[in-house]
Amino acid sequence: MKMINYSFIIPHHNCPKLLNRLLDSIPQREDIEVIVVDDNSDKDKNPKVSRSDVHVVLIPADESKGAGHARNVGLDIAKGKWLLFADSDDYYEDNFITSLDEYINTDADIVFFSAYVNYDIEQPQKSQEWNYIEQIFQKYMDSSKTKLDMRRAAMAANVPWNKMFKKQFIINIAARFEEIPISNDAWFVKYAGSKVSKIEIINKRLYYYIKYSNNTTNKKRPLSHYYLAIDSNTRRNVLLQDIGLFDMIEFPGFNKENILRDFGKWTFVKLILYKLFHDPTFFKSIIKKLRR
Repeated sequence: MKMINYSFIIPHHNCPKLLNRLLDSIPQREDIEVIVVDDNSDKDKNPKVSRSDVHVVLIPADESKGAGHARNVGLDIAKGKWLLFADSDDYYEDNFITSLDEYINTDADIVFFSAYVNYDIEQPQKSQEWNYIEQIFQKYMDSSKTKLDMRRAAMAANVPWNKMFKKQFIINIAARFEEIPISNDAWFVKYAGSKVSKIEIINKRLYYYIKYSNNTTNKKRPLSHYYLAIDSNTRRNVLLQDIGLFDMIEFPGFNKENILRDFGKWTFVKLILYKLFHDPTFFKSIIKKLRR
């Protein structure tokens, strides 16, 4: 049996048409497996996949826990040497796999690449919005490449879709996605980035990320979701503090505009106070910045 080099893990919920666009962008090869994990889609929006090489896993309603859980389900059954996580409404650049193939045998733990940010769900755009990530990558490539430099680059973006992770590395560090309804991929990315021994960077944009406006996607969430997001952010901040990356600490850990729109300024103040009293890194990071 031919070795599986790549496992593409795709959480899905209610967007079968866009899912098929993503699948069409992934080549069919013997060394590629595609795992679609459907998180309790509506009956008329279940994934309809014609490709025989796509493994569809259906999560029943009583086990539905969001995209983080879906990614963990895919992670547990993936057989590939390398793991890639794609969102079902995004897609890959033409011939992207050729660039990845150059790194199949690297001894790096994570291989990074860049992405286009699309505001049009139908038409590909060559947005330059991710220039800052490429600048971070370039700064690392021009640096002395200390362990801290490498970790700074590896932890720069809280998304899994611009990376391929060596599966054995993920197993060794026991990395898992948080199974919470919001910000469920950020811990996985930050934790993996904190553990790397070597990284590689492909200085190309290989992925199209669909970014929606607040008006189209940011439905009102339960307030409890924002407390979970703050707690997740605090865990990441403690991790950054522990490895000495105080300048990467993020505050407040939730979307200010959404809170003010949906709950008002007093709830915003309450969340800020909750953050201040529960995140031990905040004041330390301020002191560090003032001393510079």
